[in-house]
Amino acid sequence: MRKKSETTIIERALEFVPRFDRVFQKLQQQVIIRGQNKRAISLPSLKKDAKLPVILNRPELKRTL
Repeated sequence: MRKKSETTIIERALEFVPRFDRVFQKLQQQVIIRGQNKRAISLPSLKKDAKLPVILNRPELKRTL
């Protein structure tokens, strides 16, 4: 059983990715229509609080290197 302090990939995406909630709702509808179990779209939880990668533009990358 998953501890409550851990967040799933879906929960993190719902929090950080714009409009992901809409995509997730459509995916859930397709699972129901096809008669699959809702666990078909469940993903493992993240073990640690992972940070999103930092994306640098070209000048920032040159300064870093």
